Amino acid sequence: MYMLDASGKRTEVDIKEVCMIVPRKEGPLFVTADGAAYRFPQTTRELVGLFGDMGFELIDRNAIINMDKAVRFDAVDRKVYFHEYNEGTEQFYATVSAANQKKVNHLIRESGTAVMEYAIAAGEGRGRIARHIVSNYKPYRIYIFFNINRLCYN
Repeated sequence: MYMLDASGKRTEVDIKEVCMIVPRKEGPLFVTADGAAYRFPQTTRELVGLFGDMGFELIDRNAIINMDKAVRFDAVDRKVYFHEYNEGTEQFYATVSAANQKKVNHLIRESGTAVMEYAIAAGEGRGRIARHIVSNYKPYRIYIFFNINRLCYN
């Protein structure tokens, strides 16, 4: 099992080598026969440090996910799903903060969940921009048009 040593470095500890477990307010301390003490991570930073090189990423202040298990990303709702979409079934997901969205954007095209295209709509009038969000799993299309000429800045 992976734990942190006294200096905070990740160490694999065989639980059979542990001689004593000392319950503490900060969490249990695992002591081996040679006197080395190990502990579980307590902060988000320690968790990411412990599991980061195994494919785990911090995507929200309260969610560290295994990127190898994430299969699709809904950019509209900012949710990462761990199973493909099945109509009528409950979906297990984790929310993604706006600052960490770039970490999961690659799942948009890989999963086919949402394809975003930005295009200038030529011939529709000067300054019109269309944003098309097309989903393979949800039966809707959203078209948002706005005229840049009507935007005013003070």
